[in-house]
Amino acid sequence: MLRGMWAGVDRGRWGDKESRYAELFRRLRLRSGGVALEVGCGTGGASRLLAQVVEGVRVIGVDPSRLAV
Repeated sequence: MLRGMWAGVDRGRWGDKESRYAELFRRLRLRSGGVALEVGCGTGGASRLLAQVVEGVRVIGVDPSRLAV
């Protein structure tokens, strides 16, 4: 599903990682009050960005590494 979400995104325009993630999150059509689960979130950078881009969404990040979250 996510692979298709990138279709039509100008990678030159969305060259930096943060902008690409922000565009992806917008395309997911998450709404305020929704819940997103990020599995393998590492240090949670994408989870934090999602919470900033989609106001009111609850983000849960999990990672098996004790050094991560």
